[in-house]
Amino acid sequence: MIVIVSEPQVKYEVQRWSTRYKGPVEDYISGIEDETVITFLPDRFIYKTLSEKPKRKLSALGGKISKKSSKVVDSQIPDLHSEWERRYIFEINGEILRVPMNLKHIADSIEEGKEILQYEDDWDNEGAVATDSNTFLKAAKFVIQYSVHIYKDSSVILTTPYMDILRDGSVSVYWESAKSNQLLVIFNKRKDEPAVFYAEQGDRKIPLKGAIIPDEAIDESLAIWMKNYLYL
Repeated sequence: MIVIVSEPQVKYEVQRWSTRYKGPVEDYISGIEDETVITFLPDRFIYKTLSEKPKRKLSALGGKISKKSSKVVDSQIPDLHSEWERRYIFEINGEILRVPMNLKHIADSIEEGKEILQYEDDWDNEGAVATDSNTFLKAAKFVIQYSVHIYKDSSVILTTPYMDILRDGSVSVYWESAKSNQLLVIFNKRKDEPAVFYAEQGDRKIPLKGAIIPDEAIDESLAIWMKNYLYL
């Protein structure tokens, strides 16, 4: 509970030898001991650089990666489009909702959040109010609307949100990224009330605050902030 205060790809990876010295190190290599390259740089100091030997040489791939004609590639494009357009379909309060398959984790979070609809009045034994399906649906639609918009517009996948109930029956949506960027959006149980949001970047002290009207057009300033700071 929050308290307010596309086509599978085959990837061949070849690790190169790397050094911290950006000059022509190969001209000064004097030996290799236990996977440590020892070099004598022009300034006469010994510089040790850890390296990892390539696990697979490019030459070893010779003849093993087949080329496809443009005709074959063109024939596969419809299948790729079909894969990109696949949707995960689920239901909330009798309403059918859809998200791209790449955003299934978003749908899963919403479906898990439906648990709060089972909470009755006084669910915390201290007089807390139950929420209702309309309030939850407003929050769910917001999550889908912004997640899908950002994904289609920028190919950015947002992190998984967390939906919860507040003591007054409001529904909260909370996002957090690996860099401590956070977004909290609160949907009031009262009809036609705007949802308020509070966004905070981990490295800045000035938060972003505002309000949005559920089911209305995307707030582009909020969508841009989410795209830049809440991506996977």
